[in-house]
Amino acid sequence: PPFLDNPGIHWQLLAPPPASRQPSGVPKERPSVLTRFPFASSRLRSSFPCVVAAYYNDILIGAIACRLESKGNGKAKLYIMTLGVLAPYRDLGVGTHLLEHSLRVAMEDPNIEEAYLHVQTSNDGAIRFYDKHGFAIKEMIPNYYKRIDPPDCYILHRSLV
Repeated sequence: PPFLDNPGIHWQLLAPPPASRQPSGVPKERPSVLTRFPFASSRLRSSFPCVVAAYYNDILIGAIACRLESKGNGKAKLYIMTLGVLAPYRDLGVGTHLLEHSLRVAMEDPNIEEAYLHVQTSNDGAIRFYDKHGFAIKEMIPNYYKRIDPPDCYILHRSLV
């Protein structure tokens, strides 16, 4: 979409902070412009978090947070911990860009075989969004969430091989 070509929007990779930074994980200065995920390498890390953020005119408008989980035998799966876009910027391609970038980078590593996430069973918008991107409901977990209603979730899954 033309919005994504706007010079005011830029994408950044937020890497985990060095140990010398405060434990809040918020860098003191902006990281460099997004080039690739830190986990896209032949050496997999079982739980290496990664956040890709979208800014528009210095305002954070969306982000995705992912991590790798080991499947054993050198194989891994991508877990999408969260994906969010501010309401005024939805339906402009920001979430799609964040998700597709994450999946594209994961698919560069042949050892990352699948992607998955949890979504509340009542979140029809999210279920439709992920369905458009090749995810399917794999199973339902009752009482997954402790503080929201309904507490049930679906596991959405997509093969990357």
